[in-house]
Amino acid sequence: MCHLTSKQSFWVVQLTAVGRGAVATVLADGPGAVAAVERHFVPKGRIRLAECPPDGPLFGRFGPAGEEVVVHRQGADTVLLHCHGGWAAVSMIIELLCREGGTAIAWHRYVQQQHSGLHEYQQWQAEAQIALASARTERTAAILLDQMCGALARELAEVQELITCGQRASAAKRVAMLVERYRIGCHLVQPWRVVLAGAVNVGKSSLLNALAGYARAIVHPMPGATRDTLTVATAIDGWPMELCDTAGLRQTEDQIEQAGVQRAWQTIANADLVVWVFDLSICWSEQHKAILGSMCNLGEQLRSRVAHLVPQYDGKRQSTPADADYPAEAKPVLPVYNKSDLPQSFQPPEGGTLTCAVSGAGVVELAEAIAAALVRDPPPPGAGVPITLQQKAHIERLLGSLGCLQ
Repeated sequence: MCHLTSKQSFWVVQLTAVGRGAVATVLADGPGAVAAVERHFVPKGRIRLAECPPDGPLFGRFGPAGEEVVVHRQGADTVLLHCHGGWAAVSMIIELLCREGGTAIAWHRYVQQQHSGLHEYQQWQAEAQIALASARTERTAAILLDQMCGALARELAEVQELITCGQRASAAKRVAMLVERYRIGCHLVQPWRVVLAGAVNVGKSSLLNALAGYARAIVHPMPGATRDTLTVATAIDGWPMELCDTAGLRQTEDQIEQAGVQRAWQTIANADLVVWVFDLSICWSEQHKAILGSMCNLGEQLRSRVAHLVPQYDGKRQSTPADADYPAEAKPVLPVYNKSDLPQSFQPPEGGTLTCAVSGAGVVELAEAIAAALVRDPPPPGAGVPITLQQKAHIERLLGSLGCLQ
């Protein structure tokens, strides 16, 4: 954590994003900040910055180039400078203030510095504030804003009150709910990884394009057109997602395609959700069964969950991808039966989604199914949500020591 030394009288922080914009904001905070700004600021009127009351804005020019700025004194030692958003104006202001004894610091480090030494819950609020700047959707931003305003600390205080009143069962239930919400909290900035998998030519690339809303992946009638993993960032129901298109799973003598198939299995192993795509117009072959049998390396639960979707599958273990090292954790699987516009070669089991990537039929339902599979119980407005492993571990340790966790 950074702290000012005797030779560093105040911080200089660019609060707005780096890059060209309409307006940029630079913060000068600490002893000497007002005097440093005043040495380079010429107000339009007769009121000097030092004479301006807190929260009083002044218009004028800054530096030898006479850059137009609005200076806003927020407190005795805090000044905001609003200037043109180009980097030339911003860098000039930062350089001049640093010559006056200021120290330039990244905004997120400034936030951390402001919360250093405070209660851990207040540091959590700083973590949420930093994460908020990277939120990709309005929905996740709202949840992070709640955490920045202390929602998680308030829920823990309510849990503590339940414990004090002897309602340990209710407290334990609240704790379990908070721990479970970490599954959502860890994806408020980092997107869920949704992998489209299946045999060749079942329409995985077309479905990815339909979900993304534009032609991200190459679509070709020749089997094996997708040789590598392709990703696209999107949002479904306000939740950030990374959709992954993978090579079709089949046995092949082509070494390049073999590498693509191997990478597809590795991508499946690292997925948060596997969308397993079937072609309704094609009868099941021994190769389809072999592919499903090889999924045993991804966990028996995953293999069995996909296997029951396949008619005539005998459940016997088949060959597995060579040199594969997959985690034993089973991944949730969402079955999708594509090409529903063509004559069906089999009756799809219940629980899957019928789609036609070409016409868009069933794509909305598929998107809803993806969101429901990943976020089964969205937190209500104002709810506490742990967003880091450290926060989750703190909750488990704290309430475990009180006998609320088994």
